[in-house]
Amino acid sequence: GGPDESIVEFLTRYGLCAKANGWSDEKACYKLSTCLTGRALQVYLSLPDEVQGSYNAARVALLCRLITPPYQAAAALRDRYLKQGESVDSLLYELNKLYFEAHFVAPDLSAPDKLPSFNDLIKMDASASYHRDMILKVLDALPPTISSRLRVMKFTDVDELAYQARIELATQSYDTRRYSPEDVPVTLEATASPIVHQDQSQVEGELAALREQVAALTQAHFHQGQRQARRHRENNQNKPGDSRLPGRKWCIYHRTSTHWTSDCKAIARLAEKRELEKDDDNIDSKQLAPNGERAAALIAPSSSEECPRGQGSLISDQ
Repeated sequence: GGPDESIVEFLTRYGLCAKANGWSDEKACYKLSTCLTGRALQVYLSLPDEVQGSYNAARVALLCRLITPPYQAAAALRDRYLKQGESVDSLLYELNKLYFEAHFVAPDLSAPDKLPSFNDLIKMDASASYHRDMILKVLDALPPTISSRLRVMKFTDVDELAYQARIELATQSYDTRRYSPEDVPVTLEATASPIVHQDQSQVEGELAALREQVAALTQAHFHQGQRQARRHRENNQNKPGDSRLPGRKWCIYHRTSTHWTSDCKAIARLAEKRELEKDDDNIDSKQLAPNGERAAALIAPSSSEECPRGQGSLISDQ
């Protein structure tokens, strides 16, 4: 088939051609291999012999191997919009093809004799869920001004929506800014840029006003703190003790605000120790002289000890 033709279209068209010429399944299967090129021919040659020998199995296998992956078709369906100058019929045809590929479920190819019929496999879904999904997608793909008029009409069939969309597009003026990204004209960017600049200037003005409000609140809070500190100093300037904020105690020794210096036990012990050292320093210097009474008492032997000869008279003479 052509470069833009899907595998579903090619196999369907080939089946109609084989039926019109009255070919048997064996002849149609043989001629099918001669019409394949590129990747399609490579896939056909990789199929098992029992699949290549069956006309229905060969077509089903080629369809399952060459159809667009469902995730890729779903992404293309989501991003598909009405192009400039495109008709509703062309849009609906493309949406139907993408919808079929996005919801295609491949059968098990391990049993060629149990494969479903190719015609049943490609039959278009006509359930209520299909009409609901396609109506929502067609409304989303149309220009916003046309879509807003059609949304108020409660459609239950895609064909009814397509018929009304043709009338609206032919008789009503609509905004043409809803195209695919590759079809957006350059003039649209030029017309949209002043709106963007206007929005940016408006946002910058709002930000400047917010900055001024924050600065005013910060300055008011700073002045309030200064007034409170000045009032606290005035209330405590004639009071002894620490002039810190009320309710807080300060220890000079530990440099903490959990207790007062007068309540600190470590300070009390340090003061007591210094008092003892002071008492030791204030001992009478006369008692520490070599001939003092305390020195004599310390140097003189006890009553139980005998004084060496000559030492007692020396001390008494002195």
